[in-house]
Amino acid sequence: MYNLSYTSASLTSAKIQLVKSLFYYTIDKLYCCTNTNPSRREWLFMVYSQLNSKSLIKWLITFFVPIIVYLIPTTELYTAPLKIFFVITTFIIIVMAFEFFDPIIPAIMLPTLYMISGIVNPATAFGSWTSTTVWMIFGAMLLANVLDECGLLPRIAYWCIYKCGGNFTGIMFGVFFAGVALNFVTFCQAFIIMMVFGYGIVKALNLDLSKESALLCFAAMLGGEGAPSSFMYNPGYLGLAEEGIRQVVPGFFAKWYEMIIYNGPILLFFILFLFILAKAFNTKSIKLEGGKEYFQAKYQSLGPITNNEKKALVVLIVLMVYLFTNPIHKYPAAYGFMLLPYVLFLPKINVGTKESIKKINFSIFFFIAGCLGIGVVGGALGFGKLISGLVTPMLQDSTPLFALLVMMFFGMIGNLFMTPYAMMAGLSLPFAQIAVDLGMNPMATVMTLVISTDMVFFPYEVAPYLLMFGFGKISMGHFIKINTAKTLLTFVFFAAILYPYWNLLNLIK
Repeated sequence: MYNLSYTSASLTSAKIQLVKSLFYYTIDKLYCCTNTNPSRREWLFMVYSQLNSKSLIKWLITFFVPIIVYLIPTTELYTAPLKIFFVITTFIIIVMAFEFFDPIIPAIMLPTLYMISGIVNPATAFGSWTSTTVWMIFGAMLLANVLDECGLLPRIAYWCIYKCGGNFTGIMFGVFFAGVALNFVTFCQAFIIMMVFGYGIVKALNLDLSKESALLCFAAMLGGEGAPSSFMYNPGYLGLAEEGIRQVVPGFFAKWYEMIIYNGPILLFFILFLFILAKAFNTKSIKLEGGKEYFQAKYQSLGPITNNEKKALVVLIVLMVYLFTNPIHKYPAAYGFMLLPYVLFLPKINVGTKESIKKINFSIFFFIAGCLGIGVVGGALGFGKLISGLVTPMLQDSTPLFALLVMMFFGMIGNLFMTPYAMMAGLSLPFAQIAVDLGMNPMATVMTLVISTDMVFFPYEVAPYLLMFGFGKISMGHFIKINTAKTLLTFVFFAAILYPYWNLLNLIK
């Protein structure tokens, strides 16, 4: 009798050996017939031997997909320059998604390839670097680091959790509101801080991988990344949206508070969803050691507010006043971020340090600038008109609600293959073009796109979520179940609550 009870591991091993055998056979036959140089063949064998099967498959996808894009025939809308643009952009986005290199490498490669290919001139290829959006984001990152270093951020976070009570449900909401508060004072730059903070809370409560740790991790993700991605004033997202809309409506500038006004009700949806999770997981029955006393002790251990915290708070208040008085002075919001954070480094103030600068994630900064370039180059080549020309006929006789739901769906699918910043950079333009073609306000479609950036299923879709998942305190099963439920309910909330609310604000027309 033959043993036919193969394990999944043995089957996987057999598949790998088959792939290797086919590769060796193909290379051997090709070079025996076309090349007499054995050293080159051996070099190819050596390169392949350094790649495991997963890495090989990823590299095959990386090159295969752009080749498929290149084979698509050109049309009046899909021009030759646009084809090259899509080939380059697809290649770089896949490289970013598979994380072959540090993000700074593909971020620099992207504009360089645009320029070398000849589809745009150097000024357009690197045009994103002259945008105030890039330097606004840099200032926001620097401000977040200074506030964290001087102690103001942990003080706010511990206060929020302490005030929300000591039971598990209270701590879960406390973590969420801490994320909202930190993102409010850092202008949506507290996402990494919140992932680390959330992990620290789980560790402090001595929770293993469980439903309890999953709920606290999700609360940190929702407050740390979901809130700034969906309804809070995010300079990066709004800046990218502006760049896209300006390609369709020249001279367009969004007011800093519009994102909060239009998408503000999503805060209620997040709170409601946390209540649903609390009921579904029966959090009332969860008993914790320490609880409120632990967070009270952590808050008290910070001591009285320091002089550096007071100085940082003054600069923060000045920045807030500058933003709130924008309708009066008319200066762009970006100017505040491009100037005020550096005040904290001046003599006699000395709140910011060299460490504040060193802690900036320059890879992410370059990555954002590269993503911004997608929209700039795409706009110059007619990317918005292409997408609009393809989608608008499909939506021509549809209602505005159906059109927005379709665009939200495409945004959700796009999130599987693109980073949120890449989505905002690459899709703001075509979404705005579709809105204009359908006689809608382009801000409605772009705000819909903003919402879709947080409609995820898997950890890899958003970098902070991947970081939280990497800490090992939320299982893949819990992550997918919770986020899938949130994504599906987002469609319901949009149709039932947010769309009628937008109609009241005359945002649709």
